[in-house]
Amino acid sequence: MAQRILVVDDDREFLDTSAGILENAGYEVVTATSGKEARQIAEEQTFDLFIIDVMMEYADSGFVLCHELKNSKCKDVPIMIVTVLGRDKGIHFNLENEQERKWIKADAYVEKPINAEELLRMAGSLLKN
Repeated sequence: MAQRILVVDDDREFLDTSAGILENAGYEVVTATSGKEARQIAEEQTFDLFIIDVMMEYADSGFVLCHELKNSKCKDVPIMIVTVLGRDKGIHFNLENEQERKWIKADAYVEKPINAEELLRMAGSLLKN
């Protein structure tokens, strides 16, 4: 059975491209375009990995979603945050230190644009493939 990934992003192009890359690599992919939609899907289905954009409905929607998922039945599912905050806003995060890991609640942080090889490498690493 294929590992299941929920990709959450309001950028339809990124969503479709990422889903295609992951599906071509053998993963089963479900997509959502908002934190609200993702929460509903995560309550109804099970996943092996979440890939979440930061800025969706609100500037911090992805961070809020991370907190909610880590305080739910999904608490053990790894989360990869993907964002343009560094490139567009000059805001960088570092999951190397304990304080930021506690605040962000993600297992990996990747700056967009992310190429196919990096996406698959990070997903495989979080899924322990």
